[in-house]
Amino acid sequence: MNADPSARFAELRARHPELVYESFAIVEGADAVEFTFTFALANGPTFRPTLRLPRRPDFVVERELLENLAFHIGLVEAISYWKAACPPVVRIRAGSLDAGQQGWWENLWRHGLGEFFYRNGLAPGADFVRFATEGPARRAWPCAVEDRNLIPIGGGKDSLVTLGLLEPFHEKNLCFLLNRSRAQEESARLFGYGPERTVVARRTIDPALLELNRQGYWNGHTPFSALLGFTAVAAAVLQGASRVVLSNESSASEPTVPGTEVNHQYSKSWAFEQAFSSYVAEHLTPSVAYFSLLRPWNELRIARRFAADGRGLAVFRSCNVGARDDRWCGACPKCLFVDILLAPFVPRGKRVAVFGIPPLERPELRPLLDELAGIAPVKPFECVGTVEEVRAALTLAANRPDRPELARYFAESHPGLRVTSERIEALLGEFGADHHVPVEFIAVLR
Repeated sequence: MNADPSARFAELRARHPELVYESFAIVEGADAVEFTFTFALANGPTFRPTLRLPRRPDFVVERELLENLAFHIGLVEAISYWKAACPPVVRIRAGSLDAGQQGWWENLWRHGLGEFFYRNGLAPGADFVRFATEGPARRAWPCAVEDRNLIPIGGGKDSLVTLGLLEPFHEKNLCFLLNRSRAQEESARLFGYGPERTVVARRTIDPALLELNRQGYWNGHTPFSALLGFTAVAAAVLQGASRVVLSNESSASEPTVPGTEVNHQYSKSWAFEQAFSSYVAEHLTPSVAYFSLLRPWNELRIARRFAADGRGLAVFRSCNVGARDDRWCGACPKCLFVDILLAPFVPRGKRVAVFGIPPLERPELRPLLDELAGIAPVKPFECVGTVEEVRAALTLAANRPDRPELARYFAESHPGLRVTSERIEALLGEFGADHHVPVEFIAVLR
């Protein structure tokens, strides 16, 4: 296969001119609904990923709404299978999209795959994907819901902060886990949510996609939080919950590559939250609201709250490198970023209990610190905070009596990048105006 990215892009698109979203199947059980989606890559394999969502037996969901939810979950799943060959046409036989919807999905494809294109050296043109819809029309349906909150739990500090803030609403809350991990389960259990208050979904990836990756087809980052959004809305409908409450902060909106729209966290950004919440109301169901509770806060404020609570230190995990082994690797950008945030607020001994050797004490991680602090031209492709938040946390850490080696390096080598105490106080008290937090939840944030 041609090693030149542009030539390879054209070659694969010519070899596989379409991805066809053939159909979805729904099997309704007493306690769960199982979905199977069928995608066919022209001149390539057929894929059949699955999703299993628990259901509340006493809630009846209209079949038309269930089919519409399935159709849309399939659309967002299709992104992962499309990216293997990037065919110019996505033919949709499982439903239809009007012109406005096609524009919405093209925007998600473009921005949600921004990192994928950037890191693979691709520059897709304006016509990089076209949707050809041939299936039945589908429309939004209201549904029966109660005053309940479905809270997606990732196992990191952010969702733990949300659980802590929403303790006054404990009886109204359900935890949502997609492909559960120990950190997710322990996070829910820590705040008193046992199996009866935990909704566990199971998603599978078709092995044929992994085989294409082994053969050298395209691979890379996809907008996972968009898939989580569609899946969580469906889970909320099946549980009769009126709200999906995310834990995405204001910092998620900063581009990973300065001066561009390339953002590892696009589907956690404020722009996506606005677009998605409107899409849900117009095209899925007006009965379920979607918003991020932490959107008015920045990473520094969240870290201080997390440290002040303290309960989550023993259970949280955010490291992607060590995820399969339920550990912090201590050497990746995410581990270093989390340690930078914790260092101003958490004593060294407790950080040792989390990481072993704290990443801020590892001089070999200086290149990663330069990326996080905006000294290098591009931030790490991870879910990390803004350059200013990193610099503020490093400034605070450098002022501690036990200041870590990399915080000292930052303060002494780049004194002009230190953040003033006045600006740090402003960040710690910041409450952004861009959010969809309902008025009844504002008090817990204030």
